Amino acid sequence: RMIATWSSPGRPLEAETFASSVTSLWHKVHLIDEEPERLFGEGLIAYLVRRRSRDGLAMLLALATVGSPRIAAAARTAAGSVIARGVEAPAWADEIGQVRPGGAWMGTDEYGDQDAVALAFEYKGRGTHTLVSLIDHNLGGVVKEAFVAGDPEEVLETWREVMHLPIRELPPEDAAERLRSGF
Repeated sequence: RMIATWSSPGRPLEAETFASSVTSLWHKVHLIDEEPERLFGEGLIAYLVRRRSRDGLAMLLALATVGSPRIAAAARTAAGSVIARGVEAPAWADEIGQVRPGGAWMGTDEYGDQDAVALAFEYKGRGTHTLVSLIDHNLGGVVKEAFVAGDPEEVLETWREVMHLPIRELPPEDAAERLRSGF
């Protein structure tokens, strides 16, 4: 029902975020006599192929980008078959999954207990967004919170003005490693 009422997003980020939330529904599910990825993931793909709709194609393209290797391959093949049947792809179809990394920054609270890490990303011609994460050192360095925000300059301004965090620029690879470790 959630997929049936979803309308095709206007940006690749929206599609990727939605598909990621959908795949998380079966990610840690354990079934006695069935493999969740096959039941839910491949079942969803088969449903979307049968629908042969533009919204369904948008979801297939997003699953091909954020799904596990198995789901991504199946979704890519399915999207090709839906396009071959004449369903028009969204305007962003060639851009999905083509995000480019930008800058990275970190702010640490006054006690050194938490680091806020921001990584900027850009789709060509579609603006910049920021992945913001809070790493809690009191919990062993885990990422306690993560969300997608808008323009990185707005995020950094909030850190300065509201949170009063000292900010330093990081190489994107360092920020990515901090997040990998925290997740």
